[in-house]
Amino acid sequence: MSVARTIAKNTFFNFITNATDYLINFGIGILLARFLGPDEYGVYSFLMWFLAFAQLFVNLGIGNMVIRYVAEAIGRHNDSEVKSLVGLAMWVRVTASFIVIVLLVAFAQFWGKLFGSVGVQSAPFFIILSVGILPNVLNYLLSSIFAGFQKYEYSAYLMLAINPLRALGIIIVCAMGFGVREIIYVSTFSWIFGAFIGFFLLRRLIPLSSLLVPPRINPESKRAIKYSLVMMGIFFISYIQVQRSEIFFLGRYQSTEVVSFYSIASLLAQNSLGLVLQVFSGVLVPAFSEQFARGDISRIKKIYLVSARYLMALGIPLAIGGMALAGPIIRLFYGVDYLPAVLLLQIVLIPYALLAIDDAATGVLYGMDQPAPILKVGIIMSILSIGLDLWLIPRYGAVGAAISSSTPRFISAIIIIIYASRMCQTPWPLKDTFKISVTSIVMGVIIYTLQHFIRNAMLSLVLLLPLGVVVHIIGLAVLGVIRQDDINIMKQVGGGLPTRFRGIYGSIVRLIEKMTRKPVLPINKSN
Repeated sequence: MSVARTIAKNTFFNFITNATDYLINFGIGILLARFLGPDEYGVYSFLMWFLAFAQLFVNLGIGNMVIRYVAEAIGRHNDSEVKSLVGLAMWVRVTASFIVIVLLVAFAQFWGKLFGSVGVQSAPFFIILSVGILPNVLNYLLSSIFAGFQKYEYSAYLMLAINPLRALGIIIVCAMGFGVREIIYVSTFSWIFGAFIGFFLLRRLIPLSSLLVPPRINPESKRAIKYSLVMMGIFFISYIQVQRSEIFFLGRYQSTEVVSFYSIASLLAQNSLGLVLQVFSGVLVPAFSEQFARGDISRIKKIYLVSARYLMALGIPLAIGGMALAGPIIRLFYGVDYLPAVLLLQIVLIPYALLAIDDAATGVLYGMDQPAPILKVGIIMSILSIGLDLWLIPRYGAVGAAISSSTPRFISAIIIIIYASRMCQTPWPLKDTFKISVTSIVMGVIIYTLQHFIRNAMLSLVLLLPLGVVVHIIGLAVLGVIRQDDINIMKQVGGGLPTRFRGIYGSIVRLIEKMTRKPVLPINKSN
């Protein structure tokens, strides 16, 4: 299968994986926000933040290492190295999980007192959270292993097993009138069930007995461990910049209601643009890694430029459209009690327009085994982020948190794009960036203006979302962003999709081709 078709297949199943994860979590967030209310939902949001914080000390960059080096080993047809890398990842993550679990349980009373200001005063909360750490991180590791094998369909099966079960359990818990503790119980059970499904799928790729043998450290393993250490640093930095570390400061300085408002804005941004970025950029790292192992730099350059243009065409209008429709979105899904989150959502969406481009750049650096620039930039931006947190959050609350998190994301994205372009020795497509930005802004102004004349939030979204898509596509066609080369790539990509989706996809491509085709002017013959 060609690289384009492989990326198309992986993108399709990566969409299923991430769409299932983001959309179900989005629905769960709406249910819990309405059921628990701003105060209790703030407690729940803080506990989920703490769980993500604890998992930082378990992940250790292992997931990204597996994606990068398993794909490279497969590119070299080294099966023994593949098994060794998977075993190494599993042993490290399980060991780290047990250490973190012991620390959480041993110091549960301390955590309860430390974060009592946000309503988490009971030590059993942290003991319950500790039970869910191992199955949760195993699910993420298994998904990373499947990505390294470029078996994204297995990750889709895993998420389809976990998320609907978790959603159903939470709905039952809410219907029975239980609270935060029972919600965490249900989530933990779904993660344990998912781990069993994940190992059942893994046995199709490698024998599970190979995981029981302690891994041996060879030169390739040392290189992978070094990469993991760099990625571990990047994960800590990313947590500060992207994973809402500012919630810690909000929890210390503000009320639980403020935490809930900011959590909703951040999750909406991640569950909308984050979905698009993960779907289309998540398949790039193994694709870059495989081509890097083969020494095909020209193919890497081509994939980089094409993916950057497509991510821009998707991410920039989504960010601007989300800012324009922030009011109807909050009113429809969360209700008027959460209207303070509207301004927060508009602020946190600003850097996502640039992060859409940045994901192609980071994919190049990871795939070409050059994550160090990301770490260096991240360290500087994290210091800036924490400094802004300490300065702005005590004074301006959630608005200060939104500004302090958005500013470093925006700056770091620009720097990483410059790094990646130099690595690929290719100029950035500035003309396309300008044209896509212009048509996105025009689209945003139109739907922002029209939404003020439609009082019903649902009607606003039903009418204006399709209108925004149409306006944006017309703008791309008129400004010449979509070219014949893109049409040819789209047609080639269609061959990598499942058969049942090729007809619909082909119709869309033909429609776009008609819109972009320049009319042939008749030739005037002079007598």
